[in-house]
Amino acid sequence: MPAIEVPVAGLIGPDSEDGLQQLFLENNWTDKLPIVLPTRERVDAMLKATSHPPDEIVGHLQPVEFRAAWEYTVEQVAVNAVMAGARPQYFPVILALAAASSASTSPRCTCAGKPGPTACGAKLSVASRPTRACSTS
Repeated sequence: MPAIEVPVAGLIGPDSEDGLQQLFLENNWTDKLPIVLPTRERVDAMLKATSHPPDEIVGHLQPVEFRAAWEYTVEQVAVNAVMAGARPQYFPVILALAAASSASTSPRCTCAGKPGPTACGAKLSVASRPTRACSTS
């Protein structure tokens, strides 16, 4: 399989929703659900829903032991939220979950044990209140 050139930073990529969907399908990067193109306007709308700066580090991720951990920022969480079709008013909850997920996989957290060969696990978070914009009036 030839190497795929994917930009690391910025929002450069396929020029259409169909092109993005096709890129993800061809490379098995998706669960086959539709993907929303993360345009600059859509990501900026998501970022307006939080007071955190776009370059603030939210957490670290290490999906497998043999790969080095990487960090992710508020803007990267916003891009993923846009691609998943989330509304900007949901972003504070999404950002909190992204930060909490990183904290729960930290080596300092006692709940992050190493599972055995037949073990499996999943994390569940429940938001039980409706999201709403804060009013200053």
